[in-house]
Amino acid sequence: MNASHYYAIQTILEFAKQATSLHIIQFGGRRAIHFMPLIQQLSQRPCGPPKLRITSIDFPEQGFEPTAIVERARHCWVNCCKKFNVPFEYHGMTQKWEAVDPEDLKIHKDEVLVVMCSYLFHYVMDDSFLENSPRDAVLKLIKRINPDVFLHAI
Repeated sequence: MNASHYYAIQTILEFAKQATSLHIIQFGGRRAIHFMPLIQQLSQRPCGPPKLRITSIDFPEQGFEPTAIVERARHCWVNCCKKFNVPFEYHGMTQKWEAVDPEDLKIHKDEVLVVMCSYLFHYVMDDSFLENSPRDAVLKLIKRINPDVFLHAI
C-alpha cells in the first residue's frame, strides 16, 4: 500500500470513528483492493462496523465493457465485506463525471460522507477557456454534495 492510500484510510477511519453509516463516493472506482485494510479496521471497531456504502463512478470507455469493470469492483468489495462481516451496499455507475447528478448518488443525511478521487482527475478535461469546463463541473458537484471529507491524490 502506498502512502496516499494509507493516509486516505487513516483519514476515513478518523471521520467515521462513531459513524453508524459510512458512504464513500469514489471517482474512478476500479481499485477496491486498496481498501481491504479499511474494511478490516472498520470491522474491529469496539462499537461494531458501520454500514458501508460505496458509490463508484467510472468513465465510460469505448472498446471496454464498463459494466464488466464496475461488476468486478463490486465483486471485490462484496467479498471483502463478507470476509470481515461489514454490512455493505454498492452502487456502480459508468458515465462522464461532469454529467453526474447529485440525486444519482443517493446520499443519506445520517451518514458520514467521503468523496475520493485517486490519480484519475487529470483525465477530466480542464478547458479553462470555456464557460462550462468539465473539471469545474466536477468540482462544483463535489462542493454541492458537501462531503465530510474530500480526499484527492494526484
